[in-house]
Amino acid sequence: MFIVVFFWLGVLAVWAWGWWLIIGKTGNSPAMMFLLLIPFVNIAVFFYFAFSTWPIEDDLTSANEEIHELNLKIRDLKSELLKANEKSS
Repeated sequence: MFIVVFFWLGVLAVWAWGWWLIIGKTGNSPAMMFLLLIPFVNIAVFFYFAFSTWPIEDDLTSANEEIHELNLKIRDLKSELLKANEKSS
């Protein structure tokens, strides 16, 4: 009997550790893992993670904005170079 209990406690510990790491990578508190142990609350937590904005999405949005700004600067520099070349010709 004790072997079965310790086996399932070990399974629960590995499961909890995995979710602790996953939730920590989302930018949320890893302690939210404990909410997954509560019936029906775990479903709400699942949908929270499914529909919330993750930090990586914010990083990608800001990176895309920076790339767009750099492309605009490059375009302006190219047009200035073309004008300078036309004047010197």
